[in-house]
Amino acid sequence: MNGSEAAVSRSEGGIQVSASSAMTENYSKAEAVTVVNEITCNFQIDNPHQSGTPGFQHRWNVHATMKCSGYNNGNVPWMYSSVDIARNNLWSLYWNPTHAYDKNNVTGTAAQECRFNQPTDQWQGRALGHVQMPPGFEPQSLDFDVESDTFAQGFACGPPPAL
Repeated sequence: MNGSEAAVSRSEGGIQVSASSAMTENYSKAEAVTVVNEITCNFQIDNPHQSGTPGFQHRWNVHATMKCSGYNNGNVPWMYSSVDIARNNLWSLYWNPTHAYDKNNVTGTAAQECRFNQPTDQWQGRALGHVQMPPGFEPQSLDFDVESDTFAQGFACGPPPAL
């Protein structure tokens, strides 16, 4: 995370990181009117979990969402998110990048096959994010790097689909 100080919060559903960028505009020197325009971006990763998608219960996945709000409805020139998932500290290294232009949100997902009857397997998600702010905002960009907590698979892995 670079730029402004990040606020980190945890919940049962995952981890969220927030940061802001601001632009100060002096509209009238005679009246000393100053307006601070701010964009706040929240980047959240959920906890790794068994896929609920029919036919894919033999996979674990993790989702990440970045959403900006504030000035211009939070729309920014460019934002990027990339998500990965690890089983037993072995990252899949398939980062699944997602880009959005002139938008206020971007989402990403990573998934990896789980091993049936391996209840000791441990899962963790990681997401990287970048936001390019509109001209005049400081800091000009925000970078995020957030990891989920680690979760034991238990017996939450369905058998692979029949061939």
